[in-house]
Amino acid sequence: MVGESGSPHCPFAKKEDSLISPLVAPRNNYLGVMLPYTPLHYLLLKDNFTALVMTSGNITDQPIIADNLEAMEKLDGIVDFFLPIIEIYLTAVMIL
Repeated sequence: MVGESGSPHCPFAKKEDSLISPLVAPRNNYLGVMLPYTPLHYLLLKDNFTALVMTSGNITDQPIIADNLEAMEKLDGIVDFFLPIIEIYLTAVMIL
């Protein structure tokens, strides 16, 4: 599946003995796995993390939050830190 469509994002079925918390995507049987493909991704992943849980900045049943300040207000307490890439796209990250 990796590389099938040329995308670095791949869905993998969850396993019961996974090190990833069952609270990550609790109503989904799959996890979306992203392979690093930019120098920034390699820098983020260079330390020994079990996983980085990243989202585009949306809360369940809510539209994607595209404004950095709004995201910092609404996602405060949910995520560990923010990585604003450009004004339109925001990645919120939780360290496991």
